[in-house]
Amino acid sequence: NNNNNNNSHNANNTIRDENNSNDDNIQMSSMYNATARPPHQLTVLAGDEITTRMKNLGQLSWNYPMERGMICDGETQLRVWARVLEVLRVVVPIPM
Repeated sequence: NNNNNNNSHNANNTIRDENNSNDDNIQMSSMYNATARPPHQLTVLAGDEITTRMKNLGQLSWNYPMERGMICDGETQLRVWARVLEVLRVVVPIPM
């Protein structure tokens, strides 16, 4: 078990950032590596937004960024990664 990072895991499937002064726990969950668009809307849902906002997944137009383990749609993959980082409250510095 390699614990060189600043995150600690426990049996409740939560992840806690030890650098964060307030003791906020983030519930870990699985999310689609995809984006989806509801019918007749311009909204694009990514990752966990798909299951939290939509009840009937059969009506969605799906877009998967990977085929056979290779990234084929970089824009879609970036949207999913951005959502994952947003859920984990990770701020990525933009290089100048």
